[in-house]
Amino acid sequence: MQEEIRRNFTTYNRYNTIIESLESVLNQTYENFELIIVDDGSDDDTKEMIHELFAEHIKTNKIKY
Repeated sequence: MQEEIRRNFTTYNRYNTIIESLESVLNQTYENFELIIVDDGSDDDTKEMIHELFAEHIKTNKIKY
């Protein structure tokens, strides 16, 4: 059994960068992980973009926002 890995991502008005980072982790072969996004009050639609693009992963708790 694979050990669970947790990775924190911090962001503020950088949705393009965080989307690339999340996609990079999700494309790995290792599957037992949790990604935690800490947003410091972005006003550039970061939250909306993440929820739109990664809804499936949020529902399965792979990504927590």
